[in-house]
Amino acid sequence: MLFLWFGADECFSRRRNFDAVESIFDFLEKSDVDSRYIERPRQRFRLVPQLSYSLSQYNIDSNDSESQLKSYAIFRVGLGASYRGLSLGYSQHIGSRESRRRNRDFSLDFSGNRFGGSLCVLRFADYECSAKHDSVEVSIDTDAFASRRFHLSGYYVFNYRRFSYAAAQSQSYIQKKSAGSVVVGLSVNTSKLNVDTARITDGVRGMLNIDEMFTQVRSTNACLRAGYGYNWVSGKRLMLHALCTLSFAFSKSTQFRYPDRIVKDDLGYFSYETALNLAAVYDTRKMFYRFGFQLNYNRQSREPVGVSDMFSFMRIGCGFRF
Repeated sequence: MLFLWFGADECFSRRRNFDAVESIFDFLEKSDVDSRYIERPRQRFRLVPQLSYSLSQYNIDSNDSESQLKSYAIFRVGLGASYRGLSLGYSQHIGSRESRRRNRDFSLDFSGNRFGGSLCVLRFADYECSAKHDSVEVSIDTDAFASRRFHLSGYYVFNYRRFSYAAAQSQSYIQKKSAGSVVVGLSVNTSKLNVDTARITDGVRGMLNIDEMFTQVRSTNACLRAGYGYNWVSGKRLMLHALCTLSFAFSKSTQFRYPDRIVKDDLGYFSYETALNLAAVYDTRKMFYRFGFQLNYNRQSREPVGVSDMFSFMRIGCGFRF
């Protein structure tokens, strides 16, 4: 009898903890949607195997010349798991052990219909350096560069009753009729480009045309974001999504690290970022197929070296609801 009493007490305790978690999700996802436009599936779990393609590019201006660092075309395999609006994702390159360690992504998202946020870490390595000489572009492969990006953002949707950003991002909702909305938010971004100067060949050094090679460029900014998104629904299953946002940096810091010192960029100029999100979702309620594309661009510095950062990635996945 004592064993049964303790067992029942443990079950009640777990049930109370589960109810507490559910109440938190109910509060975060509360949005009073218009059921004519938006539907929330009754299944709460989603599993999404996916294939992704990512690209990182830095434009470097120095001594009246311009060069590019562009990562290799890398395909990564990954898996996403979701409960209601909370999603975890991981993907990595399928090459050698060293390549898997140096090329991988991690993401954590909460997608409510009214507001939400995301956190992601992106790693890139194995770049090629290219520049134009006498109107002819020359490229050299190099393993001297590796980058890591950290992105934290939050959003608020004004027309949340009819436009579902979550239907395009996490599929925790389903868009039934076409609608659009203004979307605003905040974001914090950190980008690190690490340089192994011992691996830089004379050819790469000549393309970059830099007087003294830095060992790291570290850029951090905090931005206000605003844009417009639209979900176009065709029939009952296909949805096309587009969101374009412009970000204004109200706090920004870029540092060039050398072996013996740190040099900061002069930040007395207007700074902004642009981002484009596109998605296509084919939804059968129990399953869905998703294609997503994201492009981000920002100007990191002008002095002592001009650096622009651009990265993009595409994802194709097949999701299961249960």
